[in-house]
Amino acid sequence: MTGEQFSDKDQSFINDCMRDVNVPYGEKVYLKQYTGISDPGDPINGIQAKHSYKITPVQAIIESVSATDALYSGGIYLVGDLRVTLTQKLNFVDSTVQTGGTSQGDRLQYREHDYRIVGRMNPETIIAQDKVFIYVFRKVGNA
Repeated sequence: MTGEQFSDKDQSFINDCMRDVNVPYGEKVYLKQYTGISDPGDPINGIQAKHSYKITPVQAIIESVSATDALYSGGIYLVGDLRVTLTQKLNFVDSTVQTGGTSQGDRLQYREHDYRIVGRMNPETIIAQDKVFIYVFRKVGNA
C-alpha cells in the first residue's frame, strides 16, 4: 500500500484531538497593535506625536536570545533581546504603510516594559495546520 492510510473519519478524529489539547501556553503578555496617532503633538515646540495601540492579552513563550544567535546575527540581535513565540502574526516592519499612514510596528508589553520587534525567525508548523510565529524583541527605553 502507498500513500496516506487515513480516512476522512480518522482526520476528523485527529482534528478533534488537536482542538482538545490546544490550550494556551506560556506567559501572559500584552500585544500592542498600532492603530494610529492619537495626538499629533507640537513639532515646533519639540512635543512628539502620541501613538495609539489596541492592547490584547495573549499567551507567549518567552526566552532570552542565545549568545550564539546574537553572535551569528551579525549584530542584529543583542544579549538581552527576547525570543517570543506567539500564535498571532504581527506587523513587524516599522515602515509598513497601512490605513492611516505609516505603521510604527506592533509591540509587546512584558513585565511592565514595552518591547519592539527587531527580527523575525521562520514560523513553525505544528502537525501541518497550526502555525506559531517567532519574533525577537528589544526593550524600548532605558528602564
